[in-house]
Amino acid sequence: MIRLFKKYTDGKKVLILGFGREGRSTFRFIRAYFPDLHVGVADKNKAIGGELLHALPPDNIHTGDAYLQAVQRYDVIIKSPGIQLNGDAGYGDGRKWLSQTRLFLECFRHQVIGVTGTKGKSTTSSLIFHLLKSAGKDAVLLGNIGKPPFDLLAEIREKTTIVFELSANQLEHVKDAPHISVLLNLFPEHLDYFGDVKKYYRAKMNICRFQEPGDVFIYDDANQNLQQQLRIFKPSSGMMALATGPESREEPFGKKQMDACFKSSKLKGAHNRKNMLAAAIAVASLGVGADDILSGIQTFSPLPHRLEYVGRFCDIDFYNDSISTIPESTIEAVKTLPRVRMLILGGFDRGIGYEKMLRFLASSGVAYFAFTGPAGLRMMQAFHSMKKQTQQCRFFNRFEEIFQWFSKAGPGNACLLSPAAPSYDAFRDFEERGNAYKKMAENFTTSCQ
Repeated sequence: MIRLFKKYTDGKKVLILGFGREGRSTFRFIRAYFPDLHVGVADKNKAIGGELLHALPPDNIHTGDAYLQAVQRYDVIIKSPGIQLNGDAGYGDGRKWLSQTRLFLECFRHQVIGVTGTKGKSTTSSLIFHLLKSAGKDAVLLGNIGKPPFDLLAEIREKTTIVFELSANQLEHVKDAPHISVLLNLFPEHLDYFGDVKKYYRAKMNICRFQEPGDVFIYDDANQNLQQQLRIFKPSSGMMALATGPESREEPFGKKQMDACFKSSKLKGAHNRKNMLAAAIAVASLGVGADDILSGIQTFSPLPHRLEYVGRFCDIDFYNDSISTIPESTIEAVKTLPRVRMLILGGFDRGIGYEKMLRFLASSGVAYFAFTGPAGLRMMQAFHSMKKQTQQCRFFNRFEEIFQWFSKAGPGNACLLSPAAPSYDAFRDFEERGNAYKKMAENFTTSCQ
């Protein structure tokens, strides 16, 4: 990686575009290995200026609304995921645009299992990593799960398997693909960033677009959006579909083994069965045996905020599925969990369609719907013409006020947060929203004592 980075940046003026978690990681890497490199930092957040004053000349710190104009002053741009470019800072201006993901795949692609999908990528990446470690393999887990690739460089050796969770933002401008690529599903999402679902899907498809003969591509052939993309572009790698129908042998197991394994696993829901199968196929392709895979799945603990059981308070079961930011995941959550009588929906509005989810909910056993945020208001307005007379809706201006309605779920039933929308209207991220919900549920105990 040191040689590769030097090839792109030697004698150049380098701009770190975006100073969040990954931007800070890039800055630490440059300071450690290229202390004499001419480097600048650009970010909309003005607060980073004071943080960097001791490390950089003031002219190399670019903050505020016009921060993107700094691009014109540098030869090489290392872009953080999620930084949205305008027409004045596009990729067609002759500069060398890089990212940690692009550099990492160029350097280590033959060691990488890359995992993406609109939903399920964190669970599947974590499960793959768990299965490899349980089988005694040398492995690291990094990427969109919250670990910038450069932060784990010191742990990577020639035989290390790199499990890389990849978002659409990270994949948007890569030129290489992982040796083993997993694409779990495609649903409309992140339209506020991409503006067009076709651009979003195209970014996701980069996980296999640059694969080579001898590579492995694992995908869900039942996902219609993915099927459509594969008709447009067919990878040159070996393709392995997640065949999960009743007649499938569900490699690398037999179906009976799979049924028994899934029944004893802590992962619940049909969507998690596919995640589990994708992880199993990925590690099996590296030589991990079926027995190790089965035992590893049984010892895997699900990640927080994903159909997480919070506890029973006032005889009501509370579940936290704050990671649900699209309608398809909310549908799966309601299908998976028993006795959901109250459902919390809404948040930041990305403009995606909710009609299919609302029709499903209108025919479900959910009786009380708590809506919040701009997306929740739009959902509730559309739902009024679909819902049954026995189903009740209420809009809450503040998320914390939903606490007032918890008792509606009733003893022996469940209250579920599965909002089908991002959290950015009121929270930093889905984790903060999920933690707020869990605290509300735990405090609900005092209301029935």
